[in-house]
Amino acid sequence: PNTEEPEFLKQYQLLSSKPMLFVLNVDDASMKEGNQFSKLVEDKYGIDATCRVCSVIEEQTSQFTRDERIDFLQEYGLTVPATDVLLQKAYKMLKLQSFFTVGPKMAHGWPVAEGSTAKQAAGEIDRK
Repeated sequence: PNTEEPEFLKQYQLLSSKPMLFVLNVDDASMKEGNQFSKLVEDKYGIDATCRVCSVIEEQTSQFTRDERIDFLQEYGLTVPATDVLLQKAYKMLKLQSFFTVGPKMAHGWPVAEGSTAKQAAGEIDRK
């Protein structure tokens, strides 16, 4: 294989060279263990590149407080909302971390490159 080709192709930022995260919408009964279809995708692409989500559960719990949501999810044997898992996997795949700013009226989380110092993150935020 040509070792120069991947470096050469980087300049074109092709979608096919970007990391992919497969979001698998399953029914509520399959949320914890998956189903035959989600397991096929998870086996092929790995657990880091897949995330099971149940849109019905997400819709049902969208207006709950965090504590109410956790209690509801425990009925399905889950401990963390799927949206939290999805965000964590997306951040990891994109090599991002959160930088938080807190003021008297508001707190805000900003995505910045993994390993950024507070000074670098503050500079990034000023450009947004």
